[in-house]
This record gives sequence, structure tokens and C-alpha cells, in this order.
Amino acid sequence: MAGHRMPPRGGTILPTDPRLEARQHTKGCWWNWFEANWQCANDCPTRREPGLEVDERSASPVKEKGRSAASSPSLDIQVLPEEANEDTDTMRHLADLINRVYAGAEKGQWRPGATRTSAEEITELTRAGQMVVARVDGAVVGAIRVRHLDSRTGETGMLAVDPEYRNLGIARELRWFVAQLLRSQGITTLQIELLVPRDWEQSSKTFMADWNSRTGYKVVQRGAFEEHYPDLAPQLATPCDFIINHKEL
Repeated sequence: MAGHRMPPRGGTILPTDPRLEARQHTKGCWWNWFEANWQCANDCPTRREPGLEVDERSASPVKEKGRSAASSPSLDIQVLPEEANEDTDTMRHLADLINRVYAGAEKGQWRPGATRTSAEEITELTRAGQMVVARVDGAVVGAIRVRHLDSRTGETGMLAVDPEYRNLGIARELRWFVAQLLRSQGITTLQIELLVPRDWEQSSKTFMADWNSRTGYKVVQRGAFEEHYPDLAPQLATPCDFIINHKEL
């Protein structure tokens, strides 16, 4: 997987649809996956048919509010090359980005000081060819981890997009990219995991569980987090369940 770069949609530039900027939604239309880090725009699952796939379209730049198409930045997504593990600044930046996003998404689930990942772990994942990054004009603004669990099953996780770049469809493009990448490698089943509080309801997790169901994911396993990750369980601030979902690619 290391160094592999997909050319989806006719090229390496992964566009967002500029027509989406003109569409208006009600105030209540939010995708609260990460505590509203992504406002309802072209990431919102209500704006397209269920599934990871999105409509084919010609390449176009990412369009930001108040910017013309000519001056809009371009979104580029690729598997981070193995040798990038030597770039300590990028490793720290990715770890910080993921930790900031998950701090909001999993607020109240972890003890103070607990973090989702570290620069050391991101370095190892990069060395293994498992980190996919999204760049806007060269700056890393999003990431997702992808790996093979077996010859037919792939898994994604650590999906994070810089809140300053929300509303641009970056999370959607990251998911689309890894789905196509895994499919091209012979993977037929995609697995995602969801950590949810056992005794209380968190809006971001409730919304994500509902979105998973509506977009074709099926729960295949549910159990106590400590059963799956006994080493991490002591860092939890509240009892949590671990939900594993599968979807056919």
C-alpha cells in the first residue's frame, strides 16, 4: 500500500462539486459526527444516496466561500509515502490534528490527558503505508488510516479533518478514496469501528451509529471496550462499548 496513489475520477486531484455551495440548508441540518467539526455541506450524508460512492464528475478545484473558482485551492489525496515517516514535523502535525478532532468527538469518554494517538504511532503507521492524507495547496488538512485485516477485509479509522477546512467535502473524499483503494486491492468488505458510552448518550456517536445503519453498514460485533483493548481501558473516564460494523464494497 505504501506509496500507492490512486487516480480516481480521471486524475489525482479530488474535487468537490462547486454547485453544492449554492445549496442552502436549514439551521438544524448538521452532521455531528465530530461535535460539528464538519457543518452540513457536501459531507452531510443526507445530501447524497447512501454508500461510500459519490457521483462521477469532472475535476474541479475545492471552492471556498468568498473565493472564485480561479483562485480556489485544489484538494489532493494520496497514501503518505513510507519515507515520510522521517518528516517529524508532519508526523507531529498529523497526531495533533487527529487528537484535536477526537477530543471533541469523544468528549467525556476519556480521562484528562488521554490522547487518541501520538507522533510515534503515526510514524509507525506511515512506515507501514497505512496513512492517507488530504492536502489543500500542499498543506495537510485531513487524514485517515487504512489497512488490511485479511485478504478480503479492510479497515479504516482515525478519520480527521481540520475544522478550518470544513464544508469542503474533504471527509467524503477521504472515504471515497480509501474505498476505491481497497476495492482495487481485492478487498470486498470494509470495517469501521465506533466507541460509544455505555451508560449515557453522546450526540456525535448516536448520529454516527444512525448514519452507519442508513448507509449500509451492519453491526457484526458489540462488546465491552476492555475486552478488545485491555491496555487502553484504564484511560476511559466512563464505561464504553466497542461496535464493529461491516459493509460490502
